[in-house]
Amino acid sequence: MKLTNVPSYNPVWSPDNARIAFYDGSIGGATFPLKSVSPNGDPLPIPDVAYRGEYEGYRFTPDGKAIVMPQGQFRAMDFWMIDIATGAQRRLTALKPGYSVPNFDISPDGKEILFDRVQENSDIVLINRR
Repeated sequence: MKLTNVPSYNPVWSPDNARIAFYDGSIGGATFPLKSVSPNGDPLPIPDVAYRGEYEGYRFTPDGKAIVMPQGQFRAMDFWMIDIATGAQRRLTALKPGYSVPNFDISPDGKEILFDRVQENSDIVLINRR
């Protein structure tokens, strides 16, 4: 069953199976707005947040009332919780800059975030032998 008419990326079901959130790929550029539909394809309201394409995306909290996603500048991102009903945002972490966070998940009880941090610190030197 087709649920949306736009290119959709990273679909995630809410824990109660009442909503599917996804990134709308129909708008060109570097960011993709978060959208949401019911399992039958009816649009559902969701806070106005966007994805820049450098990390995996977002997760629902176990109760399905909020989403957690990294936000910030390149290699200076923190996790934020966004209430689906109100759009209120709350910063959850204050991570040291210099890392990217490509993947993460939330523990089943919602008390912990498990994530990867990647730091590129290689030095490349060209040695020209004569």
